Amino acid sequence: SFVKFPFLLLAKFTVGMISPPKVLYAVTFGFISLITLYSLYNLYKNRSATITKLIICWLFIPAAVAWIASIWLHANAPHRFVFLIPAFCILLAPKKSQSPHLVIYLTLMIFTSFSFMYLFNPVYHRENWRGAVSYVDSQMTTRDYVVTEFSGPWAPMDWYSKKPTHYIGASDSLIINQKTIGRKLDGVTKCKMKNVKCKIFVFSYLFELSDPGREVEKYLLQNNYKLTEEKDFRGVGIVKKYSKD
Repeated sequence: SFVKFPFLLLAKFTVGMISPPKVLYAVTFGFISLITLYSLYNLYKNRSATITKLIICWLFIPAAVAWIASIWLHANAPHRFVFLIPAFCILLAPKKSQSPHLVIYLTLMIFTSFSFMYLFNPVYHRENWRGAVSYVDSQMTTRDYVVTEFSGPWAPMDWYSKKPTHYIGASDSLIINQKTIGRKLDGVTKCKMKNVKCKIFVFSYLFELSDPGREVEKYLLQNNYKLTEEKDFRGVGIVKKYSKD
């Protein structure tokens, strides 16, 4: 909201995209807030005109414009302002005439600690498309297919897969129903090889938007495919393996 924006921006500049315990969050935010207020006072009293203009133009003007614009445009999420962090660090840095002291060391320790918590905890990492596509590629043969609950494959599939031609959308239009699925998957689901299991892997990524009625899965079950395995990938969701004898 408009009122929370400056406080949330400062908080996210401190802890980043993670969600630490509330007590740690509050203590850290309070400490950095005091350091920021002191730095603003120091900027007003002692900094050179050049440094002052740099920080105002780099840090305060973009943040102020975004804050005011947030009344009309709801696009002021803190992660969109990463480019302001170097200016924020310059604001917190001591003057050349001042030797680094305990407060500066504590500030650096806080920033470094939260950065490592983000970098080394898989919970905060990006969508694991590489792992999901590698898993499917390793189990897929020339007669198998990967299906998205959409009108085509997702871009990471083309990027990571060694078998991109086996990745298809489940429907020939954005309106997904049994008729549009049938026109796209009718030839794929007719497995005619004897004594061999044909497999179809279904990515459930964003199915809530594209296929809320789970029409793709209903179609596969109606065509005698059975769900044999499910595997969850971070950010990508569940990949389901259907097999047909």
